[in-house]
Amino acid sequence: MSSRSLLSLFLLLSTPVLRAQNSAVPPDPATPPVILDKLTVTTGTRTERLLSEVPVRTEVVLREDIELRAPLNFSQAIELLNGARVESDCQNCNTSQVQLLGLGGAYNQILFDGTPLLSSLGGVYGLEQIPAAFVDRLEVVKGGGSSLYGPGAVAGVINLVPSEPCRSGGYVQFGVETQKSVVLTYAELRADTVLAEGRFGGTLVAQGTRNDAIDFNGDGYSEITEKDLAVTGFQVWFTPTSGTKLRANYQFTREDRRGGNRLDRPEYLANIAEALRTKYHRGGLIWDQVVNADFDFRVAYSFAYIERDSFYGGLGDVVTDPRSSGYDASQLDPMVPGSAAEASFAQYGYTENPLHYLDSQFNYRAGAHALAFGI
Repeated sequence: MSSRSLLSLFLLLSTPVLRAQNSAVPPDPATPPVILDKLTVTTGTRTERLLSEVPVRTEVVLREDIELRAPLNFSQAIELLNGARVESDCQNCNTSQVQLLGLGGAYNQILFDGTPLLSSLGGVYGLEQIPAAFVDRLEVVKGGGSSLYGPGAVAGVINLVPSEPCRSGGYVQFGVETQKSVVLTYAELRADTVLAEGRFGGTLVAQGTRNDAIDFNGDGYSEITEKDLAVTGFQVWFTPTSGTKLRANYQFTREDRRGGNRLDRPEYLANIAEALRTKYHRGGLIWDQVVNADFDFRVAYSFAYIERDSFYGGLGDVVTDPRSSGYDASQLDPMVPGSAAEASFAQYGYTENPLHYLDSQFNYRAGAHALAFGI
C-alpha cells in the first residue's frame, strides 16, 4: 500500500473522531445519533451484568460471528472461540468433545439458557445434535465454576444463549457439500413469531443432515461415519409484566449413525461396527422475576430423556471374504453354537437415560454488593 493511500485511510478513520471532539461544529439534525448496544451476560455470575462490569472473565461469540462461519451445529460454532477445541475421539462412531484449558469434555458444563443441556450419555454424541439456528450467542467462562454449576464445571462453562427475535420472519436454506466424493446434504428451516408488541414470541427450528461413510485411507474402515440426523424444536417466551419473564424450550432429535466396515451388511456381520439409533427429548422451563431493584430470583427446570439402540463390537479377525484362505462360512452364521457371529449378535444393547434438573437462585443487592444463594 502506498504512503498516500495510508494517509487517506488515516484521515478517513480520524475524521469522525476529530469532528466529535470539535465542539464548534454543530450536529447535523438530519442525522440521527448512533446508540451502541451494551452487551449483558449472565454466565459468569448467574446474574445479568454488563460485559464490561462482570467480575469473572466471560468470552462471547456473537451471532454475527456465528453467521459468518455458517455452522450447522454447536460443535462447528464453538470452534470460533479461542482456546476451545472440538476433538473427535473415535473413527468408528465419531464421538466428539469440547476441550477447555486442555481438559476433556467431562470437565466442562454445557448449558442452554443457563440450565444443563446434556446428560452424561447425551454428551457423548450430543454436540452435533444442537442446531446452530437455536443459538444467538455463546458465553464461555474458563476455569472452575463448580460452586455455581456443579461438579462438571471444572474446566469451565459454555452457555448457549437462545435468540429472542424482535420481529417475525424466518429463513429456509439447503446445501450440498462433497468430501472424498461423498455427498453431504442438509436442510434447515427457522420461523420466528413476535406478538403483543414483543411481549410474546416464539421460534421454530427444523434441521436435517445426511451423509454416507467416508474411508480416507482405503483400508475398508470408515473415518467419517454414515449419519442421518433430524432435529425439530421450539422455544417461546412471554413477558406478562415488566418484572416477569417466562421461557420454555423443547427439542427432539432422531439420529442413526454407523461406522466400521462392511457397511452394506448387518452390524453383527462386520469385523468392527459401532451403530447407534437415538431418540433424544430435551427441554426446559424458566421463570425470571424481578421483585424490586434490590431483589430478583430465577427458578428453572430442565429434562432430557434418551432412548438408544446400540451395537459395539463385531466379528473381530474372522475372514469374511469367500475368496480368501481361512474363510469359514459357519463363523458367519449366528445359529451355529460357538461361532463368531453368535457372539457378535449378543453385542446389541438398549439404553434409557432420564435426567431431571431443578435449579433456583435468589439475588439480593446492597449498593455495589450482592448476595446470591439457591438450590
